Amino acid sequence: MRPATDDDRSWIQGLGYISDPAAFVAHHGLERVGFAVYSLDGDHCRLLATHSRLPGLSVPTSLLSAVTAQARSNGCTRLWQTLTNDNIEGLRFYQARGWDLAALHRNTHPGDQKGRDAIPIRHELELEVLL
Repeated sequence: MRPATDDDRSWIQGLGYISDPAAFVAHHGLERVGFAVYSLDGDHCRLLATHSRLPGLSVPTSLLSAVTAQARSNGCTRLWQTLTNDNIEGLRFYQARGWDLAALHRNTHPGDQKGRDAIPIRHELELEVLL
């Protein structure tokens, strides 16, 4: 686990994700296997995107731990993010790690796009963990 380099940022962007303003990259041997992109804003830290090629190797948990440690070291009191309403797996993952539902943002998406398990994407769930 390490902060992203310029080469890593190109790799993250090539996967279709934003890579700014800050990111961590996870490796398995010499291979990049995941990343977490985050933004620091005063005493809040927002997790913008995560991706793991090897979820069974605790990569997502390690990435989340790295972002949490960085947020704490920067004096943040809150770490938060949003998930779309179809992301049941993500909701399960974060709740199991102490995150809570902070807000429901209704009708932020038109609902004409089907997400995971053919669930219409309509809402965003704001999750947080207080640090």
